[in-house]
Amino acid sequence: MFIQISASENTATVHESDNLTSFEIRSSEADPKRIVSIMGNHSSVADDNHVWVSIAWVRQQVEHKHDADWKEQFANMIGYADSKGWLNEKQTHLQAHIKIEA
Repeated sequence: MFIQISASENTATVHESDNLTSFEIRSSEADPKRIVSIMGNHSSVADDNHVWVSIAWVRQQVEHKHDADWKEQFANMIGYADSKGWLNEKQTHLQAHIKIEA
């Protein structure tokens, strides 16, 4: 799964939500503060290469496309991320790497 940031359109959209083996942000915009500004939804800068993304926002964007099996697999993905330290302290946000696209 990835979040596509369009700086020119000021939008953030979730793609490939059926792929629960990866999670990243793809953007031509390299500034994490700008990416967070575009995303909104209580996201925040983790560091120069990562953003904290609201888990509730991701669910809201894609849940209607998926069944109960997906919801369980998504919960498993969140559990795996937690085991790797990729969730914030409140476990409300998932860390996403920013992949810069030309």
